[in-house]
Amino acid sequence: MTSHYQHKINEIVSDERSGKPKAKNSEDKSQTIRILDHELEPLASKILHTLNTYRSRTRTGDGYIRTLFDCAVIFYLDKFGAHQLSQAIEKLFIWAYSCRLQMQVVGIERMDKHALTQNVFERIKQAVQPSDVLNWPLATLKASDCKGTKLNEITKLFKDMKYYE
Repeated sequence: MTSHYQHKINEIVSDERSGKPKAKNSEDKSQTIRILDHELEPLASKILHTLNTYRSRTRTGDGYIRTLFDCAVIFYLDKFGAHQLSQAIEKLFIWAYSCRLQMQVVGIERMDKHALTQNVFERIKQAVQPSDVLNWPLATLKASDCKGTKLNEITKLFKDMKYYE
């Protein structure tokens, strides 16, 4: 079952990298993304577009964090389908990428520690409805706590979403 969702995420990544247009009309510059025939809200689409295009995305640690994010989205989709998917993408982005911003180097051990100590997977598993996941409070990052480098696009999203001081 999860291979279906992974295929959907791979389609999004492939479309972004190939430059396949996502907008409904050529005059609309926003990147509208659909998952399971559900059109994402602009912020969720912007997050996915940024994750697929930011300049440092090919570094090893960034790849680990992207995989962690993708797995959380797949698990959410498996549990709740596309119900409140845009809000889930926003929440899961902050959860996963806060680890990336706080660390200069992200190894597999650090990613595992983040996943186990702030276990969104257990939260999704125990959730009865999407709000059980979406109402989970996440900490705002302080600039002094952020050691990640070459992450301007990710930092901007955090600032826009009011998770960065």
